[in-house]
Amino acid sequence: MTITELGNKFLRRTGNQIVSYPDPESLRHLRILENFKINKILDVGGNVGGYGRSLMTLGYKGKLISFEPVSAAFQELEARSKKHANWSVVKSAIGNTDGEIEINVSANKSLSSSIADMLPAHLENAPEARYVSKEKVPIRKLDSIFDQYVESGDNVFLKIDTQGYEKTVLDGAEKSLPKIKGIQVEMSLVPLYSGEMLFPDMLRHLTDKGYMMFDLGPVFTSPTTGQLLQVDGMFFSTNARH
Repeated sequence: MTITELGNKFLRRTGNQIVSYPDPESLRHLRILENFKINKILDVGGNVGGYGRSLMTLGYKGKLISFEPVSAAFQELEARSKKHANWSVVKSAIGNTDGEIEINVSANKSLSSSIADMLPAHLENAPEARYVSKEKVPIRKLDSIFDQYVESGDNVFLKIDTQGYEKTVLDGAEKSLPKIKGIQVEMSLVPLYSGEMLFPDMLRHLTDKGYMMFDLGPVFTSPTTGQLLQVDGMFFSTNARH
């Protein structure tokens, strides 16, 4: 039982309850999605469902398909998704190949799990994110499965949170990108995962693909120096209307 649930159990006797107010940033992001008329979200790196639960709680009415490869995280994700008819889940990694691959599983509820190797800068700033095991998981290119989940006329938004594997996800979506209206991607400002594409290069890459940056926000900062280490960027096609 959470603190909120425990408090509400007590307060019900007095006719009161604890109310959780929506995070202003999450509300703003939902407003952006609504302005671009997004009705289909491909959530690559769904983890335990935090992103999806936030959207559903705030009233997102479109379809959400979450992809998560790590077994323990997927179990939680699947349980949360069952409460919402418009939320589907798929146990798979997304990359630039179809088959099977090994993923590093992190200690922090798989939040930092990645196919890429973690670099010292990440461990120094988040030792609780260390890798504790490896797991073989299915992997698919987005191009191979896009038509299974997207219908003609859908306004598609691609959210990528794959811990250093973002460029590889995009490499496997070359044919799909013209049908994707918006992209949210996590970008490191300093190397945190082996082989990852850092913020300046990702910005250039998506610009070259016909997307413009629409929003930028902090994700991960150093607890000792305060240095900003990772950001989330929202990009939309230069042809998109809102």
